[in-house]
Amino acid sequence: MIVYISHLIKTNATASVSSGSELSSNESTLSSSDPIDSSELPSSSEVLSSSAPVSSGGTSSVEETYHPVPLIDAVKPVPKRDAVDDSYFNDAIFIGDSRTEGFILYSGLSGTTAYTHRGLMVNTIFTQEIVDVGGAKKTIFDALRANPDYSKIYIMLGTNELGWPYGSTFIEAYGKVIDELKSINPNAKIYVQSIIPVTANKSNSDKIYNNTKIEEFNALIQQMTVDKNVYYVNVSEALVGADGCLPDGSTFDGVHLNAAYCGKWLQYLKTHTVD
Repeated sequence: MIVYISHLIKTNATASVSSGSELSSNESTLSSSDPIDSSELPSSSEVLSSSAPVSSGGTSSVEETYHPVPLIDAVKPVPKRDAVDDSYFNDAIFIGDSRTEGFILYSGLSGTTAYTHRGLMVNTIFTQEIVDVGGAKKTIFDALRANPDYSKIYIMLGTNELGWPYGSTFIEAYGKVIDELKSINPNAKIYVQSIIPVTANKSNSDKIYNNTKIEEFNALIQQMTVDKNVYYVNVSEALVGADGCLPDGSTFDGVHLNAAYCGKWLQYLKTHTVD
């Protein structure tokens, strides 16, 4: 069973929308002017909202000897290889905002765990109590400590932080997130995914959520993965067109991917592993 946090979405092993179908009619409730992650993703599953407070948090120290596996060329993203099957993700945890929530819902992936929250950011992840652990709400990090039986962490953050005035502030906070993940489970492989671009229409009409800013943030993220000795997965290259933008018809609001493109995202992850 897939576990979704903080909007805890209950499902019996498979997403309700196949990777080749379109999203439900609820997509009409989203417009290109909606704030990122504040709008309702279409779902046929039961959604339980969280009212946890939001504030910034700290991190813990990490030993410098962290080496999950021998690194490939750290300057480059994880290269393509033969595809793994879905069972590869059975002991993985996906962490992210509403884009990751949509991925879990519509990619067709089952048997994995996802700690997601609409609007999740690299600072609020420390204190938002959004994961149900034994009937009590916990932070993502506390939930990870309570569930040590995982060997891979997939994380994608940064979309909601595009409005931050300083990229240095963002990447410093993201680095603290990675430090905390390594401290909790030093043996887990950490895959840091690139921020997915938006459509050309969204990019050209929005001063904050645009592909120029996303490209700048992705450069910072890639360098951070080198500094932190973790893996950078450039999922964007599987999703964008020649212009570097998400194609028309790939989303329902210019930002959140539809089922077909969530399927492309999953296929990319299956062909870009380090085992």
